Amino acid sequence: MKTFLTTICFFALLAVAGVSAPVLEKRAAGIVTKHWGEILDPDGDCKFVLEKGRLVIGVPGTDHSLGFERGQMNAPRVLRTIEGDFIAQVKVTCEFPVGAASLIPNRRPFHGAGFLLLVDDKNYIRFERAEMVYEGNNLSYASFESRLNGEFLRKGDASEMPLRPGATYLRLERRGGLVYASTSADGVQWLSMEPIEMELPNAVSLGVAAGHNTSSPFEVEFDGFKVFVEQ
Repeated sequence: MKTFLTTICFFALLAVAGVSAPVLEKRAAGIVTKHWGEILDPDGDCKFVLEKGRLVIGVPGTDHSLGFERGQMNAPRVLRTIEGDFIAQVKVTCEFPVGAASLIPNRRPFHGAGFLLLVDDKNYIRFERAEMVYEGNNLSYASFESRLNGEFLRKGDASEMPLRPGATYLRLERRGGLVYASTSADGVQWLSMEPIEMELPNAVSLGVAAGHNTSSPFEVEFDGFKVFVEQ
């Protein structure tokens, strides 16, 4: 079995396939791109831009979330099918609105963008650069959470891994029954979070998503998306 270090070294040498295309508006849903996967826009109101290997998702100022527990699974996303163990990496760049107001009673204002590992609407893992408004302050952090059979297996925690302003690299890895997550400010030095133990089918959907629960529009850029699948 390859060691984790060997896997990472091999992964770092992978070439990234670029995608260049015009702005895709509401008609983007259902389009399958060569590199990123299928564009999914449940409400048909988000913006997608594919250009020079970068993906930009624009979300309007209405509730677009991935929260099965409250019946809301309408965040825009781009997903592809992945089989077996993998390592995935992406750079997330965005500016979070300051002082955003939540549209959902008893929910703090939240914006997030990053990886989505999806089995179905009841079973999925999110690993995101996130920001929450708490007592008037914006808190940036890495949010790593999962749902199992529609219930929280793990909730995101703003105190677990605070993030500085600016772009953040995210790395998500599946190894057996564990899913690992780590972040980096420069793509070189990484900080790891406690893994999630979750039995997954061999084939899952993997990609990126963006969402929020506020009245403030949100735009995020994903760059350097690459996936290594172990044979």
